[in-house]
Amino acid sequence: MYRSISYKSVLQKNFQEELHWYEEEFDIMFKNKQERYNKQEIEIGNQLLNHLTEIINIYHHEDFLHQLVEILNNLERKYPSFF
Repeated sequence: MYRSISYKSVLQKNFQEELHWYEEEFDIMFKNKQERYNKQEIEIGNQLLNHLTEIINIYHHEDFLHQLVEILNNLERKYPSFF
């Protein structure tokens, strides 16, 4: 049986799930720290942010940029020390 699936909608769903995974990771790691981060935590947080911003290259859809920016803005509001 053949089903018509929108490639872009599948990509978008995967992209959104990945974005939310990064946000959840940040929350798990840093939510209760109250901006008292040591050097290792800052390095880990910056690595997560670097990977987060690089995933747009994996999906090659500029339409997804606004979703990435939204997640980055959420993280910046919650964890300004990393920005």
